[in-house]
Amino acid sequence: MLAPAPDTVSLAEESTVLANALTAALALDELGLTGGQSLAITGAAGAVCGYAVELVRTRGPLGIASPPDEPFLAERGAQFVPREQDPAAAVRRAAPAGVDCA
Repeated sequence: MLAPAPDTVSLAEESTVLANALTAALALDELGLTGGQSLAITGAAGAVCGYAVELVRTRGPLGIASPPDEPFLAERGAQFVPREQDPAAAVRRAAPAGVDCA
């Protein structure tokens, strides 16, 4: 398999691109989400979860991450939810009706 990687990353970092993307895709497949269902992703700006955000971007996922990651998530169509001690409460504030999967 081949995938493009930015020129700014090392060969060691490039080697993880496919593993991270595949892990995200397989995890999402296991969830079995159907059209219209929502998802909250903890660590949404991380290596694996960043791909998950990309793969479900049309669903408008909730991305739970640190404040500096808000622009990254906004560019990918995720609703930013700041990481805090009680992530469930943060998700409830962002999506009062709840989410289908977290």
